[in-house]
Amino acid sequence: MSDLTHGFCLIDWEKLVRVFAALLTPVIACVTAYIAGQQYKTNKNQFRLALFERRIKVFNFTGDLIAVVLRQGKVANNDLSKFLWETRESGFLFGPDIPAYLDELYEKASDVYTFEGAVDEESKEKRKAALLWFSNQGEQARKRFGTFMTFSE
Repeated sequence: MSDLTHGFCLIDWEKLVRVFAALLTPVIACVTAYIAGQQYKTNKNQFRLALFERRIKVFNFTGDLIAVVLRQGKVANNDLSKFLWETRESGFLFGPDIPAYLDELYEKASDVYTFEGAVDEESKEKRKAALLWFSNQGEQARKRFGTFMTFSE
């Protein structure tokens, strides 16, 4: 009778091995799908991080120009050139609103530069208006860039 019981154990093990062999392929497929999903998330986050790094660079140079005008009450031609050079990619990194804002910022900074030594009242008023415009631009820049600087979906 022990031979008979031993025979049933072999048959049970053979069935068990066949069941596990049949389940192995779906388990491997599930694990592979999970790994692929995680790789997709990682790649997506790496892309978003790279985009963020390029966007923050434009934001920082925007803040630099605003800070120069507010701190010194004037702007140098070198500052204007640097701003144009460092924000040149904005059209590729943001929607159309940010490049339009940067153009406006450059225009107002150019007014500050152009009318710095003004003697006539009209030019003095243009410079004063441009300087006054800059007084709120730190907060405006933060608001305008804010929607592009988030990591949420």
